[in-house]
Amino acid sequence: MMKKSCSLPPSSLCSSPAGLEITKEPGEDVTLTCRTEENDKLVVLEWTRDNLGTKNVFVFRDGRPFPARQHESFRNRVFLKDNQIKDGDLSVVLKNVRIDDSGTYQCKVLHENDPQRELNLISIIHLTKGEGGCGLWLPGRTGHTEESCKRCLLPNTRITNCL
Repeated sequence: MMKKSCSLPPSSLCSSPAGLEITKEPGEDVTLTCRTEENDKLVVLEWTRDNLGTKNVFVFRDGRPFPARQHESFRNRVFLKDNQIKDGDLSVVLKNVRIDDSGTYQCKVLHENDPQRELNLISIIHLTKGEGGCGLWLPGRTGHTEESCKRCLLPNTRITNCL
């Protein structure tokens, strides 16, 4: 039986007891975790993020990456943690985390013998920039002072993982 994740609106933070929170700085790498207990052959693995439209963070189809469906901002930055997908590990590594990587990430899979022939949600990860919210400090901008926006130059990234 496949584990199902909690289902939350994109604006929510996951609050399950099994939640995982990791802090990363921009420029570092982060592992987006996803695992399935299903033994059937994997046909499609999709990592999506809200607000990307029809493109994805990462797609693995028929045993190999499928870059035609990958959003350009993630090209050459997202890779399977384990190319062999051993033990149901569907995690990906996002290289060089950026402030604009904020959003809700979902791991979805389709297995060969799925009677419904649809992608199943396995994991939700909420990735946000640290507190501050000004993004980039621009001297002279209304409401943005050097003091209030210093922390925005290198904000922390917070990940909450619902299992």
